Amino acid sequence: MAGKTITDYKSIITSKLIGDELLLKALINNESDFHVNNINIGPEDTEDTLYTYIYPYKIAENFFVETNSVLSIFSNFYSDNSNNFYTGYILFNAICPKDLLKTDYGIRYDFIIDTIKTIFDNKKDMGIGKCVITNINDLDITSSNYYGASCTLKISNSKGQK
Repeated sequence: MAGKTITDYKSIITSKLIGDELLLKALINNESDFHVNNINIGPEDTEDTLYTYIYPYKIAENFFVETNSVLSIFSNFYSDNSNNFYTGYILFNAICPKDLLKTDYGIRYDFIIDTIKTIFDNKKDMGIGKCVITNINDLDITSSNYYGASCTLKISNSKGQK
């Protein structure tokens, strides 16, 4: 990650998410056939997505007053003593209201997590080595009105990392 800040990498991650039309449809379109439904995602939708559907920070459970699906992102980055490289862990939480879970493509939050996996898993286009999805889990949300899943993306410099 030499030469780039954590903010730079978060910006790259959110740009990749906002640039994926299928992901945006799963978040924005509440219909069960969101994938083929004739909703067009335009520039105004992508601009409004950040902080409406995609949050580049961890959100608390009491935040869930929304009737739409959301994606929360938070991270941990580590460097060696010389600050030459980082290992980063990005956690994505896909959270959906109970009424929006069932879709024509399975469970909505599973579709969102699968799309994230497609965008990032085994890719080397972040500028620091390979990205690997290491965990996918159901979320334990205390509210019975929301369900979700999480996945962890490990980003590591290919030099010397185990």
